[in-house]
Amino acid sequence: MQKNLPRAAQAGPEASCPRGGSEVYELFVAELEARRKRLDQLLRMVTLEANRTVCEAVAAAPRNRCRRSAPLA
Repeated sequence: MQKNLPRAAQAGPEASCPRGGSEVYELFVAELEARRKRLDQLLRMVTLEANRTVCEAVAAAPRNRCRRSAPLA
């Protein structure tokens, strides 16, 4: 059973923020945006490294072919 939450808690965070914006709110939003940019950059770097590692592993993998057994005479 779900408890009844205040209207501000039910809506998104935008509903409870001040319309005009305060200094604290603006600083908080700026910090979140900076973190998002850093995480995006880190994710790009990790993705590039993962792709590079996979490509190297595929190129270095031995290529074993299935060979037919010699025909029986």
